[in-house]
Formats: sequence, C-alpha cells, structure tokens
Amino acid sequence: MTSKQIFCALLSVNCTLLMVPTQCKKHTRDMSKGYFIALFMFLSIFQSGYAQKADSIKTQMLDEVVVKENVKQRQSRSTTPLQILDGKQLKQSGALLVSDAVKFLSGVNVKDYGGIGGLKTVSVRSLGTNHTAVAYDGITLTDTQTGQIDLGKLSLDNVNQISLSIGQDDNILQPARQFASANILNIKSSTPTFENKSYNGSFSLKGGSFGLLNPSIFLANKWNNKLSSSANIDYMRADGAYPYTQKNGDETQRMKRVNSDIQTLKTELNLYSKCNVGEEASLKAYYFFSERGLPSNKLYNPRANERLKDQNVFIQGYYKKEYNKQWSILANAKYNFSYNKYSCPDEAVYNAPTENNYYQREYYVSATAMFRPTESLSFALANDVFVNNMNADLRDFAYPTRITALNALAGKYVTNRFTATANLVLTNTKEWVKAGLPADNQKQLSPSASISYQLLPNENLRMRMLYKKTFRLPTFNDLYYAQMGTRDLKPEDIKEYNIGLSWTKKLDCALSSFSISCDGFYNEISNKIIAVPTLNLFIWTMRNIGKVNIKGLETNVSATFKITNKISLNSELNYAYQQAIDKTDKYTMPYRMTYNHQLPYTPSHSGSARWALSTPWINLSYAIIASGSRFSSPNNLPEYKMAGYTDHTLSAWYNLKIKNIKLNIQGDILNLFNNEYEVIQNYPMPGRQFRATIKLFI
Repeated sequence: MTSKQIFCALLSVNCTLLMVPTQCKKHTRDMSKGYFIALFMFLSIFQSGYAQKADSIKTQMLDEVVVKENVKQRQSRSTTPLQILDGKQLKQSGALLVSDAVKFLSGVNVKDYGGIGGLKTVSVRSLGTNHTAVAYDGITLTDTQTGQIDLGKLSLDNVNQISLSIGQDDNILQPARQFASANILNIKSSTPTFENKSYNGSFSLKGGSFGLLNPSIFLANKWNNKLSSSANIDYMRADGAYPYTQKNGDETQRMKRVNSDIQTLKTELNLYSKCNVGEEASLKAYYFFSERGLPSNKLYNPRANERLKDQNVFIQGYYKKEYNKQWSILANAKYNFSYNKYSCPDEAVYNAPTENNYYQREYYVSATAMFRPTESLSFALANDVFVNNMNADLRDFAYPTRITALNALAGKYVTNRFTATANLVLTNTKEWVKAGLPADNQKQLSPSASISYQLLPNENLRMRMLYKKTFRLPTFNDLYYAQMGTRDLKPEDIKEYNIGLSWTKKLDCALSSFSISCDGFYNEISNKIIAVPTLNLFIWTMRNIGKVNIKGLETNVSATFKITNKISLNSELNYAYQQAIDKTDKYTMPYRMTYNHQLPYTPSHSGSARWALSTPWINLSYAIIASGSRFSSPNNLPEYKMAGYTDHTLSAWYNLKIKNIKLNIQGDILNLFNNEYEVIQNYPMPGRQFRATIKLFI
C-alpha cells in the first residue's frame, strides 16, 4: 500500500463532515452515518492494502522485543508535566478509591463531599472538572449531562497505574479525543501475566470502620500463545455513619452522619489477543451498579434522605498494529449506557416526593495512523466521531443529541537530547433536540506545542515548555436544564502555558537515586460558563461572562535511600502554589464583589508526602495530604474562610509465600490523628478509620 493511498483514506474521513449539509435533522443523521462509514473505510483500505504485502512484511519484522521504560525516565523526558503512580505507590498510599489516590498528585484539587459515598470530582490547576479527561485503559469516560466524572465510583483493586498529563502525553499514536483535552488522567487496569502456568488469580477481602466490607475476585486464563482473558468482580458496602462535631454558637454537639451509606457492584471482563508480532487487540465489557444516600449540608437538612442509583454499562474495543518501522495504526470503538435515578421522598425538600430518571448513551469510534519517515520524525492523523444523546422523564425535556467529530494532526521530533511535539485539533459539533431549539453548532481549531531539551550532555537535566489552547463544550445541563439552561452558550476557552525543569540522578551511595522537577504555569479561562440571577434570586441562567487567570508553581521531589542490601527507604514530596483569580468584571454588580478574589475551594498552598520503608520482614508507609486555607464563596470575606488541614495515613503490610500460593496482609490507619476538617463547606470528612486487607494469590 502506498503512502498516497493511505493519506487518501485519511483525507476521506476528514472531508466527510464538510461534504454533508447540516441544515436539518435528517442531514445531521446522514453526516453521522457518513463519518462512521468513512472511518471504517479507512481501516479497511489500510488493512487490505497491507494484506497484499503480508508475506514480505513478515520477513522484514524482527522478533518481538518488550521494552519497559523506567517511570522516572519517562517523567523527566516528557515535554509536559507528567506524574505517575504505579501499583507499588498506590499500595503505599493506603487508598481505597481512585479519588483517594489522585490527592497525592500535585496541582490536583479533589472536591470531596465526605464519606465513602460522597461525590468526588477532580480539578487540575484550577481549570475545573470539565477540563480534565478521565481515560480508562486508553478510552475516555464521559458524562455529557454534567461533564463531571465521579472518581468515587472507581475502585483501585484492579488498577495498576494512574498517570496525570498536563496538556497531553508525548505519545502521538492516540485518539483525537485525548489531543483535545486540557489534561488527561489515565487509569490503567492490571493486565494478566503468566509464569509457567496457564492461569492465575486473586481473592481480596477488605474490612474497616463505618461498616466497610469489600470482597473482590480476579481470575485470568491463558488460552493459548495468542489469546488470554481476565474477569474481575468487586462488591463494596459501607454504612458511612461516622461521627462529627456540630457547632451551634458557643455550644458543640457530637452527631453521626446519616444517609451516607453505599453499596456498589463492579464486574469487568477482558479479552486480550496478540495475533502477530507488533499486533495486539483487546475487548472490555464493564458493568457498574451503585445505590447510595446523598448526605446533605449538615446545617440545612442534616437528616435529608435523598437517594441516588447509578448503572453504567460499556463495551470497548482496542486494536493496534505496527506494520513496519514506518507505519502503525490504532483503532478504538465503544458503546456506553448510563442510568441515574434521583429520588427524594421528603416533602420538605421539594414540597412533594420527587423522582427523576436520566438516561445517556454514547457511540464512539476512533482511528489513528502514524507515519515515521525517519527514526527521529513521526506524524499522526487521528479521527474520532461520537454521538451522545440523553433522555429524562422531566416535563418539557429537550431530549438532546450531539454529534462530535474530532480531527487531529500531530507531529513529533525526537533526538537523544531534544523532543518536540505539536498538534492541531479541529472540532465540529452538530446538535438537535426534540423539543424547543437546539444549541448552536460549533467549529473550533485548537493548536498545541511542547518541547523538552537536555541542558547538559552528561546530566539528565531537562527544560520543558508547553503552550496549548483547548476548549470545553457546554454540557447538556448547561444548555437544556429547566429554567437555567441557555441554548446560545459558547464553549469555554482555555490557554495553558508551562515552563519547567527536571533533574534525575542515579548515585553509587546510600542515596541511590534522586529526582526533582519544578514547573511554573499560567492559565487563562475566557467565556467561562457561570450561573447568574435573572429576574430574581430564585431564577438563574447560564452565561458566558466568566474570566479567570491562574498562575502557580509545582515542585516534586523523590529520593531512594538504600540502607542495606535488603532495606530501602523511598521518599516523595509534592508542593503546589496556585493563585486562581476571578477577572470577570470589576465594574458591574454583583461581579465586582468577587473581582480579583481567589476561586472558591482553591487553596493557595497544598502538598503531599510519602515515605515507604521496605524490609524483608515488614513494609511500612506513612503518607500526608496537606491543604492550606481557602474560601467557600467567590466573595473572599472572612466569614467564608475555611481552615487548612492535614490528613495522615499509616500502612503496614507483609507478604507470605506457601508453595505456589502468595498471601498479602495489610493494615491501614487513615486520618491517624483524628483531625476534623471539611473539603466542602458543611460536608464533614470522616475522622480516624481502620482498614484491614487480606489478599490471596494463586
């Protein structure tokens, strides 16, 4: 297959959207069908073209070589700030959920509404939850209704790695959706490995304070040299009835959190295939169910009995093939269904019992081709298309459907000391509704560029720089929510700037390795979507009037001390300073009251630390999460100031081996000093907790 044929196939994908009119609903549907067909035509042409040369290519391919890049090297060489938590670090953190683990990443603000069942969303460098894409095994999780992914739904039991890329990852063979995001939080599940046997598995049982019970089973099987599979079942329940102190003037009262219970069930099936050298594929089927209470503001209605039920099913497929040293392709597809049921039998909340049901679906397909004309230079063209729709049993609901097409052209240049990446992302959206008028269609072009340079030839001292322009589309709630939605909203615009230094050193002394990185950043948000009052304080609407300037500094330090041949100490320190200032309007009420004020729930100073001692007898770790003071309101008055806090975790674990069976026993004490604090005003966090884990490997 010639390069001309390949690029013709790719261009057919890019041109499809431009050729289809979009003045009506029928034409929009035709566009979506045409786009899907074009993507599959590209894959078919690419595959068939190379099938004619299969024999000659196989003779040119070398034996398979597995390359494992050191995590610290990957972080230091990255052109953008990259933080990675591997399986060992996740274990040392004492975290139960993904939301617990990401608190150890610098620049990350997790909004935690308290307890194991409380909503937990993540904002990176004060850009807002909607600007951080959360990917699970390379494919993005989505919620078009709110744009927020609840990290409290994601267990760590089968997670092998969590990484956070500011801007983007240097790997240009990726879906266009990841090029289009301001930040990427990647969650990688454990891939089964087999050592001289055709199966393995594990059984884990966690138990702890406030009624926590969490059994989990993982099984993997190797069917032959090319095919393997895995299955994971995870159940968790907790009553969440933890005590807290309620202040009423000069009096204090000890109370227990109510309606904070939760039960979840997660099942996951995976099929892995390595058909030939340089070719791999996987298929994942996922089901999640949760039923939980929604603990309310402790002052307004401490005994509210609002409930939330969630169901999520998705099936996603992944295919990657390296045809030779020059050509590679990546293809992804996904179907996602989400159901949410909100109910409140308490008539005092809405003057009548309330029950709302929401349904979301997404159909997603992606194709990326990468061409390497030389060892140092590579180009990639990525094409994604996805369709989102939403139904609800609400009066006069709009029933929106959105088609989004993303086209990304990326380039990368790499030498021993220099790396540069650049990309250009074109976004097209088409939207229609069953009731009322649809939102405006959008067409945006977003550039990005980043570099990394090794300053000294014999030292791994590197400088990196980043510029990236992205935007986020208004969510269905922004556009169509009753009495608040606004159909003519524009996307929020983001500009990211970053400059940093990193240094990694290996030593032949007790301090066997050391690394440090420091990044200064500046972000601009314009056309920020915010809710504003209209006729009165009871009727609000969404408007593009917000503007925020963000500047800050992040520092990460890690060191490994080799005390003896069998005893070592790992240490990691993270610190972040952020100044996220509202620049919306200094002349008009009510915005001038918050002009030049820090964004709510954004501490100026935050950080974390971890120490892990490894010995032949027992392993110990000590972790601290710290946050400075912050404000609960955009108006930074003294009465809205919240005190800073620290949260300490102590963990100990021991590994046993009896013949072919391995046993891991772990104990954790969370919030060791029983500090009482709140991340969100009037949503108290749990005090001291105990957790025990027994994990059996076969």
